[in-house]
Amino acid sequence: MQKRIFGTENEYSFAKKFGKGGGIESESANILLFPLFQSSDSYELFKRYRVITKSSNLAEKRFWLGSNGGLFYFDYVNESMFPEYSTPECDSVKLCVAHDKAGEIFVNDVRRASAKENKPIFVDDFIISKNTTIYSKEEEGAQCVGCHENYLADFRFDPVRISLNMSLPYPVSQLFCNFLTPFLISRVIIHGAGGIRWSRESGWHYVISQRAFAIKKLTGSETLRDRTLIQFKEECAPPEYKRMHLIYSDPNMSSFAAFLKFGTTHLVLRAFEENNDLLPPVNVGNPIHKMYDFSKDISLTRKVADSRTGKEYTAIQIQREYLNLVLKNINGFSEEENNTLELWQWVLDKLEENPEELYRHLDWVTKLHYLKAAVKDIFSPKGRLFDFLYSDVSENGIYNKLREAGLVEEFVTREEIASALDNPPPTRACLRSRYIRTILDEKHCSWHVDWHLVNENPKFYLNDPFSEHNEELEKFLESLRIKS
Repeated sequence: MQKRIFGTENEYSFAKKFGKGGGIESESANILLFPLFQSSDSYELFKRYRVITKSSNLAEKRFWLGSNGGLFYFDYVNESMFPEYSTPECDSVKLCVAHDKAGEIFVNDVRRASAKENKPIFVDDFIISKNTTIYSKEEEGAQCVGCHENYLADFRFDPVRISLNMSLPYPVSQLFCNFLTPFLISRVIIHGAGGIRWSRESGWHYVISQRAFAIKKLTGSETLRDRTLIQFKEECAPPEYKRMHLIYSDPNMSSFAAFLKFGTTHLVLRAFEENNDLLPPVNVGNPIHKMYDFSKDISLTRKVADSRTGKEYTAIQIQREYLNLVLKNINGFSEEENNTLELWQWVLDKLEENPEELYRHLDWVTKLHYLKAAVKDIFSPKGRLFDFLYSDVSENGIYNKLREAGLVEEFVTREEIASALDNPPPTRACLRSRYIRTILDEKHCSWHVDWHLVNENPKFYLNDPFSEHNEELEKFLESLRIKS
């Protein structure tokens, strides 16, 4: 499938600041952020982004952006509530990355407005960060937030669907999971955001990916406890599609790393979609623990044995095997796909030669490079604070300061990010955006918004995620304009 829908959901860590910058645990996000959406102070924010609740029920905690079709809401993680932003459906990798960065700006605007409302009471400011793991003390059971990647994919790849219909032939889903797993567990060297982690056996130590350690199983549907590497979600679309949902990766500040994360996965997916009998170039036994090993190995020398041949591979070598497989099994690449291939090859070469040379490109390298320069003991409380502040989405965030100074490589321009804030992608997000804008402009008192559906009576189903046109919905919206 060369034409695909992409999307990402980012959960955000949260803290508040007192006088000289003291912080508290993040479970206050619900108490301090949500009231903004029920107060008069939300007016400017709602007006700027054309925000509307999911339905006329004002108790909703899901807020749709008419400006671009995205979604902001509060999600529960380990009994605490965290802010989360979902991009609209995007039809290219670069557009998805631009919308992800646009989400950071919206979330920061929520922070500003909330701080303004709460300051007279007891808060000086908030910090909202894309940092993955929240350690309030030395414990392994730290709260963990993350990034959820979404890819429209062939419905046959879903192991849950197959298990419910045993009349089908030998499931493609099992072949698919076996094929994709070695690629995903080695991809941590590209998408890892870096971080300081604590464990009983190692104490404080730097890892390539913090989020990897939250994953416990290969497949399934659990997103909070026994989190899985590969999931599929129901997608109201033509029956041949489902939404592949990956919840194991770190949120990226680097748009370069985010582009490679999505772009390489798309190409590996496409290779299997176009040739279902492809075998994985490397077979890895006990893949979840192998992913932990790769995530702990900042030297990139850790090897795992192929369970079939006994040959040993580093994470870089596994990635290279998949790159070669893509080149051999796909005929015809788009401009964006060719760009992905070139950057994939270049990054693997640099990781093999000297990872430090990627300090402008990959988050885990960037963070470690500047952490060592800023803090004598990177595992001290000051070092752990640096880890958190690296992904602060405000202008005071460490990554954002590096970007302002031209010290990191950005893959999307400020103009592209600004456009993503104010315009939906050319997908069904356009229909959702037009519906929300019309409801607000015409001051209609009843509404309903969801990914695949708008309005309550009558209902308009947006079953095709690629389509930005719906004749019946357009007629309905025009009737609202005429009535007003």
